[in-house]
Amino acid sequence: MVLPMWDNVLMVEQLNSVKFCFMRRCYRQVGCVKRFDSVHTCGVAVPSCRNPRTRSDLVSTVVADRVRDKPLTRPTDVVFDLKNEYGLDISYRVAWLGVEKARGEVYGDHATSFDQLRWYSDFVMQKNPNSYINLKFDQKIGSFVRYFISFYACIDGFNHCRPLLFLDGTFSKGRFKGNLLAATAKKANQAFAIVDSENSANWEWFLHNLKKLLGDRMKYVNASHKIGLMRKLRECAYAPTVTCFNEKFEVLKKANPTVIEDFMKDLHPKHWSNAYFRHFHDPLNGGGRYGEMCSNATESFNNWVGEPRHLPITRLVDIIRGQIMEQMSDRRVECTKWAGVICLKMEKKLVAAYNDSRAWCVSQANDDVYEVHSNPSVLVDVIKQTCFCFQWRINGFPCSHAVVAFRNSGRNIYDSIDSAFSIDTF
Repeated sequence: MVLPMWDNVLMVEQLNSVKFCFMRRCYRQVGCVKRFDSVHTCGVAVPSCRNPRTRSDLVSTVVADRVRDKPLTRPTDVVFDLKNEYGLDISYRVAWLGVEKARGEVYGDHATSFDQLRWYSDFVMQKNPNSYINLKFDQKIGSFVRYFISFYACIDGFNHCRPLLFLDGTFSKGRFKGNLLAATAKKANQAFAIVDSENSANWEWFLHNLKKLLGDRMKYVNASHKIGLMRKLRECAYAPTVTCFNEKFEVLKKANPTVIEDFMKDLHPKHWSNAYFRHFHDPLNGGGRYGEMCSNATESFNNWVGEPRHLPITRLVDIIRGQIMEQMSDRRVECTKWAGVICLKMEKKLVAAYNDSRAWCVSQANDDVYEVHSNPSVLVDVIKQTCFCFQWRINGFPCSHAVVAFRNSGRNIYDSIDSAFSIDTF
């Protein structure tokens, strides 16, 4: 419906009347309003890089939630996003200060965080009794020196997994830098420490605490020199027999006699070579290696704590605790979906070993010993859990020869598999 012209005029007069009343009220409160203009033409009221009112406090408020979700928020991203979302032009320095302030509000100040370690340590001992903590302060100047922690859940868990530890260190990227040293068990963190630098003294202190924690279960060897991983040294380490090791070692010595002789001076092959490592699965003599010859487990831990390494020390420790808790919970749920006796990954290895051995013929020597006619033929003792290929003893898991021997013996192969691989233990 089209309104008559006089109706339009009346509406305009009413609107003007409202405007006048509004202006009269404003006049009583703040002065005289000369003109009302609904179109805003004076520009954006918020500051820009050319307006000093754009401060890091404003940036901190805007990015606080983002920093909480993503501790490693980059100032360059903040500069781009504030320009894109709000039309704000800010400098990198303002963005950096804003992110630092937001991080301090969310995660605490770096300096204050060191003071909170005492409180945090006491709280851990209350809520997770029998944890192990060693906090070192310089009493003369009252400053932080080193911090070692292992939660009781990790200590107890180590009693149920393969007795292997992997050691490594990584940089801390907080304001005061330092290093994070870690002892990682297979599939789980065991203990970690924050120190000022990665040196012999700090590693000795770390291992001393680890020794207290684990007692006789822990064995380690100190080497005075490190050289790069060489192919020839790797071949020596993986050689399954002494004869094979000696052949590979002669080749290694010829590569650089002086360096190799000095390197091997205090490093007996029993500490690093499969051929000489004979205490397989014997808790009194150090246990087995379970086929592990590298520190990949610790490298995974380093990646796992990539973001927390940038946070204040107390927050760093607590985030790692939270991640350990979530990891244990996730794996507890994960294993309820598995069927069978041993973990899914090991079950797949067992199936692969069975498929590899199907074509081999087997001769029985006595109740326990079988000859497997592979290439070459080997003897398998299903009671002593040994095979002449030595892979069963090296890996702590039945090799293909053992699988076919068990198949012919009628025995249950799961009875010979280390409990560390079972679903119940996991």
